[in-house]
Amino acid sequence: SQYNLAVFYQSGRGIPVDLESAFQWFLRAAHGDDVDAMCGVAGCYFDGLGTAIHVEKALYWIDKAKARGHKDVYVHLARYYHKQGDMKKTIENLKQGVEQNSLLALCGLLKLIPEDADVLLSQLAEHDIEDLLEKVPTHLQFMLTKVLITQEGSKRSKQLDYKKAINLLEHVAKTHYPTVYVELSCLFSSKTLGIPDYKKAFYYAEQGRQADDLDSLYLVAEMYESGRGVRKN
Repeated sequence: SQYNLAVFYQSGRGIPVDLESAFQWFLRAAHGDDVDAMCGVAGCYFDGLGTAIHVEKALYWIDKAKARGHKDVYVHLARYYHKQGDMKKTIENLKQGVEQNSLLALCGLLKLIPEDADVLLSQLAEHDIEDLLEKVPTHLQFMLTKVLITQEGSKRSKQLDYKKAINLLEHVAKTHYPTVYVELSCLFSSKTLGIPDYKKAFYYAEQGRQADDLDSLYLVAEMYESGRGVRKN
């Protein structure tokens, strides 16, 4: 689609970055009533990406996207006000985005209001795993697993979700985030998932050891001693 082509040009995904072409394709898609492209055009006008900065035109496309119910319009407004140094309006717009169930707005608030992390993470944990993997930064994915496994600070979630936690942890592990390996190893060696999978537990402990994580090193030694997941040695 025109919108996807614009994203490719803007991100350099598979083709060289071309901000002017990205803007033109966003604009064509927006005129074709693509609501995501409307936000793309607004972002280009706010940041001067492929076109001159033009706040009035950006707000015009924001209003059109808002009228169509796009939940991330408030994130674009928050980014604009944050650049202007207006923290009050930044947070107000992010909170409005959260009310519209915007993942990106939740992530923004987590960065700006860390003291509300427990409540915000609990809200974030209720989103579908596909959206969490695609839109949430790695460090927040890792923080989310604590909520999904222990429900610390959570008053909204009704039950633990180990499957979602493991999906997030395994995704984070692909980015070589060292401390994630201990979490995965402990989960697979425990009975919380049913029958322990010691081979997977050892695999992730060994991955952590190779990443120079000291806790993983201890787990590997413990598994060699007990013979769990690896030949006793």
